Amino acid sequence: MNYVAYAGVLEIDNVYMATQKAKYKKLGEIINKPDESNYLQLFKNSKFHHENKSSPLGIFLLSVGRFTYKWVYFYLLPMLVVPVGIMGWQ
Repeated sequence: MNYVAYAGVLEIDNVYMATQKAKYKKLGEIINKPDESNYLQLFKNSKFHHENKSSPLGIFLLSVGRFTYKWVYFYLLPMLVVPVGIMGWQ
């Protein structure tokens, strides 16, 4: 039962990307053919970068946000699958 719940958590990303591809048709083209869209060139050119990335406060906030996201998504949610599965079974 826990494996089914874990597979459901992992399926959330697939559902989200399918929704985004259906809503934004150009996104599918960019993902399938990144060289033709020149989308990756935007990351190499610093004038397209957001201003908060260059300030120390922005860098700090992005670092804290990334750490929190990774901790919750990759550590907390998978560990909650077992107790929630047990609570649902009882």
